[in-house]
Amino acid sequence: MKLRFPDLPRTSSPDGIQAIAQVDNFVRLGLLAVMSLKRATAGTPKFQVDMKGIDTYAASQARLGCPDIYAAAVVRLWSLVEWHVRRELVNALCSRDLWELQEIMDLKGSMAAFGQLGRSGRAQLLAAALEEKTRSPHRALDRFEAMLSIVGQNGPLDQDVRQALQELNAARNVIVHNNNHIDQRFVDQCPWLSCKVGRRLRVSSKQYQRFRFASYCYMVVLQYRSFVSVAGTDFPASRDLLDTIEVLASKVKEQAPPG
Repeated sequence: MKLRFPDLPRTSSPDGIQAIAQVDNFVRLGLLAVMSLKRATAGTPKFQVDMKGIDTYAASQARLGCPDIYAAAVVRLWSLVEWHVRRELVNALCSRDLWELQEIMDLKGSMAAFGQLGRSGRAQLLAAALEEKTRSPHRALDRFEAMLSIVGQNGPLDQDVRQALQELNAARNVIVHNNNHIDQRFVDQCPWLSCKVGRRLRVSSKQYQRFRFASYCYMVVLQYRSFVSVAGTDFPASRDLLDTIEVLASKVKEQAPPG
C-alpha cells in the first residue's frame, strides 16, 4: 500500500497543486489509519480503545485496497473541479461588460438585489444563475463548457481527460446518491467499464491516480484559456501551460482502463 503519489508538474499558479495535495494528504491519512489499525488489532494488548467492528473493517479495507478512502477522495476531487470552473467563470464575468452578453440579458431575477451588489457579488450571482440554467439536460462537463462558452473560455479537451472526468463525475454521483451501488445511469455514462447494475463501486488506487491527473489537467486547461484570453498565445507562460497539459494528458492515458 503506497503512501507516496506521483508528483504533479508545476505551473505558474500553485492553486491546483495545493488543492490536489490536500486530497492526497487526506488519502494518505486514511491509508495510514487503516494500516495502523490492522497492526494494532493483530493481538497487541496495549491497544486499549474499544475496537469492536473496527478490526474487521480495517482488515476488509486493507484486503480490498481501501476503496472507502478513495471513494471519499473522489467526492473531494469533483468538488475541486466544480470550484475551479465556477471561479474562472466569476473572474471572467468580473473582467468584462456584463450587459454585452445576451445570455446575461436573458436571465431573470431581482434587479433590486442585483443593484445592491458590487461587481464581484454580481458576477457570483450571475455565475450561479448561469449554472442553474445549464444544469439540465447537459452532462456535467458539457454543462461546464456551456457556461464557459458564454464568456469565450470553452475549448477543446483531450479525449482521455474528458473520459476520465466523465467517469469521476459518474463515480461521485453513485457514491453520494446511491451508496456506492452502480446504477443504470453510471453504466450508460461509462460503457468502457463494462459494469453491472447493482454491484458495488470500488474505487482503486489506479483509478484515483487517473482522476487526480485528469482533475489537475482540467484546472491547468482552465488556467491556460484564461491566460490566452488576456495575453494571447505568444508568451512563454502560455507555451509552458500547454506543455504541462500534454504531460498530464499522457499521465491520464497511461492509467486508462483497457479497451
